[in-house]
Amino acid sequence: MVQNLLMILLFSVARTISDIQQDLEQIITPESYTTAFDKLNKEFIKKALQQSQGKIRAAARSLGISRNTLKRLLSKYELKNI
Repeated sequence: MVQNLLMILLFSVARTISDIQQDLEQIITPESYTTAFDKLNKEFIKKALQQSQGKIRAAARSLGISRNTLKRLLSKYELKNI
């Protein structure tokens, strides 16, 4: 009796963990990581442009990327030079 109860309990806990894991897999997708990364990148770029008073070369240098990379990212994120 106790052994059966323990088996049922273990099965229900395992089932619950599995359900939680499936739910998390649906919530946390590669797309959500990409979206979060893009938002963070966009904010870093905005901040760098503000601090450099809109100078692309200086902003790129502060971000540790090339001027051409920054220009490409400005286009990707549809940001205007501030």
